[in-house]
Amino acid sequence: MLELWKADPGLRLGGDFAHMLSTIVARSPAQPAIDYKALALRVAHATPPGGHAPLAALRLLSDEAHTVERGEGVREMEEALRLVLGGTRDMVTSPTMRVIQHFTLGSSLYTEVYGQPAQFETGSLLRDFDRPTLSEAEGRALESSMRREGRRAAAYTLRLSRPLDLPTSGAEFAPEAEIALETAGMAWLPLVGYGHVRWLAARHGVAPDAFVKPSPVHALAALGRAVEGGERQSLEAVFDLGESGQVNELLRGLRERPLTCICSRTPRAACEVCARRPGCCACRGSRPSAGRMALPAAQSARRRCAKVESPSTAASHPHFARPASRSRQGGGSRTRLPAGQGIPAM
Repeated sequence: MLELWKADPGLRLGGDFAHMLSTIVARSPAQPAIDYKALALRVAHATPPGGHAPLAALRLLSDEAHTVERGEGVREMEEALRLVLGGTRDMVTSPTMRVIQHFTLGSSLYTEVYGQPAQFETGSLLRDFDRPTLSEAEGRALESSMRREGRRAAAYTLRLSRPLDLPTSGAEFAPEAEIALETAGMAWLPLVGYGHVRWLAARHGVAPDAFVKPSPVHALAALGRAVEGGERQSLEAVFDLGESGQVNELLRGLRERPLTCICSRTPRAACEVCARRPGCCACRGSRPSAGRMALPAAQSARRRCAKVESPSTAASHPHFARPASRSRQGGGSRTRLPAGQGIPAM
């Protein structure tokens, strides 16, 4: 959109997103040559640790728009970029998110979840084309082995999710994570998805992105679910830990348990992470051994982190500070975290 605007001095992009698209189509523009790889690298380098890539892209492209002498058109271009990139996880305001959810859920489920007619017909690309790393037999063997040995696990993800035991309504709780788990043959795992985090944030008047990585809230809530805490119990326990430093019975039970974090990065990337955060984990190769189910090569090449922060240590994490205020950035609601203020470890 920015490249088309730069190439066409007469292109005006006022109005809503549908009007912008109609205006562009009516001018029959030539398709610009865009180096998407170079753009992705620019955005990656501009995204701070723990930052949101679309907001970094919004800043970069807005700065680029200001290099063009176009008067009022520059403001219109900024508004257009903000509409597309400013709140990419918000179904109500983001046209990008609506298109993605059509492809993720499929047209039929999109209409069922959001109560809106589908804008185009498509199947669920997530259900139809995602392929699990584990075979069906390996998935069943993993579940059977874990139940037999009394091991516990949970899945956590930034995919949208629909909590089972929490009062939810509206467009923010699509069962995207549930489809992914089902496709992977792991629907038996307890889940903490973005819908769960969003519920907790709304309950306490906080912007949801304050509770996802690098905040420990999301991961600790998943640990609570792994040890058979309910959805509400696990989420509120972690919030109480961050709010008052209180470790309740559910999280206290994690202190003496050996924890294994399975990292999905490649071996090289995992080592780079450790190099950036000395002492955060000690990685060792995860190779099948006697008594351990042999996984596919890609899976066995992944790394395990041998050291995991305890709940009390996590409470002192700088990103566990209570969000102090909200600020508007890029059209979406973001929470400003107080720098360097955490809760003392107990």
